[in-house]
Amino acid sequence: MLSSKEKFIDIYRKNTPFVDREYIKFSKELGVISIEDDVIELISYIAKINNFKNVLEVGSGIGYSTKILSKVMPEASIISLEKNEERAEYAKRYTSDCKNVEIINDDAITYLKNSKKQIDFLFLDGAKSKYLEVLDLATPLMIKGSVIIADNIFIRGKMYSEDLNRRNRTMVKKLKLFLESIFSEEFDSILIPISDGVIYAKKK
Repeated sequence: MLSSKEKFIDIYRKNTPFVDREYIKFSKELGVISIEDDVIELISYIAKINNFKNVLEVGSGIGYSTKILSKVMPEASIISLEKNEERAEYAKRYTSDCKNVEIINDDAITYLKNSKKQIDFLFLDGAKSKYLEVLDLATPLMIKGSVIIADNIFIRGKMYSEDLNRRNRTMVKKLKLFLESIFSEEFDSILIPISDGVIYAKKK
């Protein structure tokens, strides 16, 4: 049940194209975290005030966020990368009515090393430990004004936790290096403390 605050916010959530609670529930049953409502609203608004033509999503999951991107950027060419084969198949089925979407079952690093396609909008929602490497490979494909949205920056609290195992410490270390890079002089960036933490950055 929604709280009074959530009900109030929903009244003014004017940019979100649709919400599919059944698919979100299905995603959760599969162990796949879906994009949260606040992030959908943010991306939808950013898409509304820009004119993106070439979109790259890293981490399709089972396609919910991909379909959102398609609806808010109907004129854009959207490539969505999903390394997990089963998830990629779910994403392909869910976005089968989205004519501007191509789901590719591939690792983002491998894809970007072989790509020359310009990127106007980059949505990072895959493995957090790979954000920096993806950014380094994607940046040369961006032009001035290209936008980056990176989701789950807080990693469910791990980014500021003092009690981490070795694996999580390594992931946090790599994500902090990504933050150092995204807050460099090459980008105008802001950390937005909504949902699980979102980076908005624009290439200078």
